[in-house]
This record gives sequence, C-alpha cells and structure tokens, in this order.
Amino acid sequence: MRGVLFLLLLAVSASASAQVFKCAVNGVTTYSERPCGEKPKTVELNVHQPDARERALARQRAAVDRRDAAVVDYEQARLESERRVERSQRASAEASHNAKCAGYERGARNAVAEREMYRTQPFRDDADRRRKEYEAAHFSECYAK
Repeated sequence: MRGVLFLLLLAVSASASAQVFKCAVNGVTTYSERPCGEKPKTVELNVHQPDARERALARQRAAVDRRDAAVVDYEQARLESERRVERSQRASAEASHNAKCAGYERGARNAVAEREMYRTQPFRDDADRRRKEYEAAHFSECYAK
C-alpha cells in the first residue's frame, strides 16, 4: 500500500511540473502536452498538495483497509479449511459406504458358492436365506435413499 501511495505522489508531482497547452483547431478546443495549433496557450494546473493532516488521514484509512483485508483473508482461509475437512469427511464416508456395499455383494456371492457345496437341503436353505439377507441389506442400504 505504501508503494502505491508513493507512485501516486510521484505521478502527481510529475504532472505538476509538466506543461499543458490549450489549442483551438478549427473551432475545437484541445489540450496537449506539446504545443499545437497556431496560437497555443499554456494552462496552469491546480494540483492539490495534501497537508500533513490529510496525509495522516490517508495513512489511517490505509491501515484500516489493510486490517480489513487481513480479516477477509483470514475468513477465506478458514472457510477453505472447513471445505477441505468437509470434502475429506464426505470422501471417507463414501469409501466406508462403498466398502460396506462391496461386503454385502461378496457375502451374497459366497452364500451362492456355499449353497453349491452342500448336499443336504437344510444347509442349502440356510445358504439361500443368508444370500437373500445379504441381497436385501445391499439393496436397502446401497440403493435406497
């Protein structure tokens, strides 16, 4: 901010020392930094030079602006940090959900394979019951909203 103020004062002081010419060409009045037309007139510039009080007020406003900018930067950083945490939590919850659903699918496949191993009906019925339980849990927890 101090650099911007310095450049502004430098520009004002440079323009204060420059000459400005007022020219009338074909009835049109123009202003230029070089003499123009047939009868150029030098124009005095009224450049405001701030006094000590105005400079102090400007410095005070600049300090308040810097403080406000720091508050905004802090809030943006805090919100971005919260967003990162939320994204991480969502990703973790989604990974957990996907793992649970994959477990249900695996359990259902294993129950089908287990059914084929058994020769007696009660064991086969038990494997069918477990397959249906896994499929129902998979459907209700992985597809239902």
